[in-house]
Amino acid sequence: MNRIMKAAAAAGGGFVACLVAGSTALAFAGGGVKSVTVDAARLFPMLGAYFNLPESDRSGFQLIYRFRLQGSDQPPPIKLFYLRGSDQTPVTVNAEGWIEQLPTREDIKARTRMLMQGPEGLKVMEDINVISTLPPRPQYAAAELSAGLDQVNRSAHRAAGLMSFVVPHFSKAIFVGAGSGTAVTPDGHAIPLPMSKDGPAFDPARLANARAIWLTHPPARVVYGTDKD
Repeated sequence: MNRIMKAAAAAGGGFVACLVAGSTALAFAGGGVKSVTVDAARLFPMLGAYFNLPESDRSGFQLIYRFRLQGSDQPPPIKLFYLRGSDQTPVTVNAEGWIEQLPTREDIKARTRMLMQGPEGLKVMEDINVISTLPPRPQYAAAELSAGLDQVNRSAHRAAGLMSFVVPHFSKAIFVGAGSGTAVTPDGHAIPLPMSKDGPAFDPARLANARAIWLTHPPARVVYGTDKD
């Protein structure tokens, strides 16, 4: 746990800690251990704090989680299951490592256990993204993207309280896999969007006169990122 993560944890952990840390390391211990059980709230940090926000404070964003091999973007050879009573329900991990069935609010409250299975010695990283609830489409209003970013920042700082200084500022919307994009001004002028490693990105502070965002094709998702993304 790094210094910033410790500071965030002191403020209550959860939502703030993971916004700061961005990823969590997991490992399967040696000695032939290939299965571990863990609390769903621990495996998906920040999700409980997200559920605890009023719906009006989280309507424009949600959280997604991905497992990948340490030092790589490749998904790990693991299996996940929810342990609810006598039921063992498999969890789908897609080709990129993203989890497709996250715990429910009830799972977090009930401290539902999860079973993880993987090869001995496997080291796994867990990434967390904050994404927009706007559906994938080739055009967006600049105002709706700005509103989503504002909501994320307000909610993160509200959750942090006195430790709000450790919370990163979400400054841009990244259109993952959208090809290229342009910001269109009220007079019809088109300004090419800068490219991040995942796709074109819109920063409302740098393109304050933008009215709309046009993309070559709909993104896989719209991720809210910081200046470092």
